[in-house]
Amino acid sequence: MKFYKFEFDEKYRFLTINDNKDDISFLRRQLSNGKLVKSNKVLELIASESHHSADSLADFIGFYSYGLLMKSNVYGVLRNYLKPFGEFLEMTFNSEIYYYFNTTAVVDVVDFSNSEFEEYDGYITGINRLCFKEIPNLTQKIFKMKGLENQPPILTEEFVNLVQRYEFTGLKFVHIN
Repeated sequence: MKFYKFEFDEKYRFLTINDNKDDISFLRRQLSNGKLVKSNKVLELIASESHHSADSLADFIGFYSYGLLMKSNVYGVLRNYLKPFGEFLEMTFNSEIYYYFNTTAVVDVVDFSNSEFEEYDGYITGINRLCFKEIPNLTQKIFKMKGLENQPPILTEEFVNLVQRYEFTGLKFVHIN
């Protein structure tokens, strides 16, 4: 089975959060750990000053690499497909609603004995080499890696093919195994 990571297409506008303590805390503590969000908070997004390549937003919007922020049309297509693997959170930009997919499916796929990590004070701070176990009947199409839940989600070839079939913009896929 092929696994992928995603990168945001830098030719489109990126969004970010306001520089306030509550929003930053919510982003770091709620949206990057592979768990359900414990809040009804709706983030009001702003245009990123550091990634302002174009005036247009892609279908998948460059925002926060721990999940996928998407326009309503993408949400309409992918909602039922992705729902078993996480939750959708509403966020707004210029009074329009966008949907952030928070991945909560966690799968034990990492072969830690053959992978190489950078560590500091007992915490993994970087990945030098990532090896995967053989998983014969993986049903998750997007998931977090067990033991590395604080890393961006992993995508399967089926998910990548679906995004490409609909010609959604904003994501680039990198094969990682």
